[in-house]
Amino acid sequence: MSTKTTIKRISLVAVAALGFGVLSVVPSQAAATAVTFTYTNGTALTTTPTVGTAVQIPVSVAAAGTFEAATSALTATISTKPTNSTLATESTTVSIATAAAAIATSVITLETASAVAGSAGAKITLAATASSTTLAASAAGVFSFTPDVAGYYVITLTTGGTGTQVFSANTIGVNVSGAALVQAATGLGKATGTQINGRPSAAAFFLPAASATTSRYEITSSGADITGIFALASKADATSATTSTSLTGITKNNGTDFKAGATYAGAGATTGAVIVANAVTDGFIVTTTSATAGAVVISVKSINVTTGELTAVSSATITYAAAAAAVSTLADATSTSIIAKGALANSAQTVDSATVTAPMTVGTQAATIYVTQKSAITTAVPNESMTVTISGPGLLGTGAGHTAAATGRSLLVKNTDYITVWPDGSAGVATITIVGTTSGVTLGVEKVTFHGAATKLVAALTTDAATSAGVGSTKTTSLTITAKDAADVLATNPSGLTVKSSDTAVATVAITGNNTVTITGVKAGTSVITVTDPATTTPATAATYTITVKPNKSLTAPTITFDKPSYAVGELVTMTVGADMADSATAQLFTSTGLVLSAAVVPSGTAIPTNGQHAIVSGVATYKFYAPAVSGTLTVTGTAGSDIDLTTLVTAPVVTKTIDITNPSADAATAAAELAEAAAQDATDAALDATEAATLAGALAQEAVDAVADLSAQVATLISALKKQITTLTNLVIKIQKKVRA
Repeated sequence: MSTKTTIKRISLVAVAALGFGVLSVVPSQAAATAVTFTYTNGTALTTTPTVGTAVQIPVSVAAAGTFEAATSALTATISTKPTNSTLATESTTVSIATAAAAIATSVITLETASAVAGSAGAKITLAATASSTTLAASAAGVFSFTPDVAGYYVITLTTGGTGTQVFSANTIGVNVSGAALVQAATGLGKATGTQINGRPSAAAFFLPAASATTSRYEITSSGADITGIFALASKADATSATTSTSLTGITKNNGTDFKAGATYAGAGATTGAVIVANAVTDGFIVTTTSATAGAVVISVKSINVTTGELTAVSSATITYAAAAAAVSTLADATSTSIIAKGALANSAQTVDSATVTAPMTVGTQAATIYVTQKSAITTAVPNESMTVTISGPGLLGTGAGHTAAATGRSLLVKNTDYITVWPDGSAGVATITIVGTTSGVTLGVEKVTFHGAATKLVAALTTDAATSAGVGSTKTTSLTITAKDAADVLATNPSGLTVKSSDTAVATVAITGNNTVTITGVKAGTSVITVTDPATTTPATAATYTITVKPNKSLTAPTITFDKPSYAVGELVTMTVGADMADSATAQLFTSTGLVLSAAVVPSGTAIPTNGQHAIVSGVATYKFYAPAVSGTLTVTGTAGSDIDLTTLVTAPVVTKTIDITNPSADAATAAAELAEAAAQDATDAALDATEAATLAGALAQEAVDAVADLSAQVATLISALKKQITTLTNLVIKIQKKVRA
């Protein structure tokens, strides 16, 4: 390989390396928010929605922009449904099996997530996988739900993700045709049910989605006369028989009443299975009644306005029967057991005590229990004796009066008599079980905790500790005082408790109800709150609580901190704004211009307030957001506001915090480019050194050639001279030989 060829190849390597360096320093990730996802509703796949058959709602999507990490999500929930539907808000499904090939072959991935009960509906998620994408409108997926009741449903499609989302018609109304009973003894929401003789019934009829202004329907009944037919003025008025009163579009067949049926003229607004939310739904309510047992059938048929041919659309059947005889069997679901501390004088009391505590001192009534017996048919009144037992400490009494003396631990109690609970001198938890003597039905299980004399007091914040610790001047918080006995069992609070503050200049106190202490802040500082039992005999140990009162305005400038020194592009950032002051939902930490960020960010949860007001709890307010999609420096700046009490300063301080935003992939590319450039420079230097060495070697070689040529010429001259001498010598020898012979 010649020297010239070597130099050429080294130069090409250097140029390529420099080119790689230039290309690789371009940011590898553009702003995700630069892409726009536009959703539209597709053509309905279900022409006539009916109960029990899935209604399919297709959705298309288009995308345009420059991005790589952009995402978009679409979640479907049932936001409106008929009153008698048992579907949950999240009762939706989704499929992407029919998604257009454009999405499958583009640089956008498409995934689904199933609905989560009580949390979220079915969802599709799109994620970009390349730096530049333009996606023409393509089928994204098909959401569906299966209606369980005829009527009107609204499906709401909610967007989310890091890109810009556009969906102008994201609420979709679906008219599920059929009949649904709205007034009956059983079968509400269904096409069949029962009713008691003589009571009214009503059924709502929702017409097929293809109903139009030219549509006509015949309404008739068998088994009993129709008493009323009323048009639906809105989708919501089919919830009961009394909300529909309109006669619009209804013509009585006999011109007088509804005994001969009627004809209904369609409103003509629903031309497809999927309609715009709040459009009028074709439908009406039919009411009827029957004094005798038997089935009443209400039929709706469409009328061919040209031929008069009738086609069945839907029907409802109500079976009338006499009311069931009242059953007097005792039922635990309807019966009640009420316990109250001490002597309960009112048998009609309906509030059951969650916990009952009483001293274990013999002779003091601990509690009273009253049982109200009922059957499954609440109009019937059972009358059954009860067996009442107590486990654990304590004794029972029973009688017509609410202070009946204790007589044992297992008693037979007459219905409507009181049950009384008494201590037996032992501490612990007593369980009282009440059972119907004949039926064996458990009517109630109550508990009473017997305790000894209070030996200590316990003070605890009534509200959350973090919130109350930030109490400021003129602001209040409270302590709840409880007592416990020597066995650490919750005891009755001693009477006459007193409370004091160690520093009333910091906080003042007051006690109410013998167990609640109200603390009012006066000024910043710390005070010890002491609650004392002043009893002269066996007093309970005093309880103390140290309260910190914060100033209503911070005496130091607000602070801004981050949970990390730097973040990668798009990484979740936690920023904390702090101030040494009392809790406040509207603390003006900064001026009305708020905190100014040098780059736009996407919040995760509560956005950073723009008016300078922050909800301070225990001195801090925390915000989360995603770091900008471009590397560099993010600077947060704010000027101290009116709740920062820095009166000694002429100018309010400006608070600034800066963090670095990195792009690992771009940084790695830059580093690789720098290494390639250095390698290219080294290669160039080596090529130059090689050229110089080659030039020097050429010069030395030429000198050697010249020296060899000179030496060759000298040797040739000497040889020529030697030849001449040899010739002369030869001739001389010949001459001598001739003379000798002569």
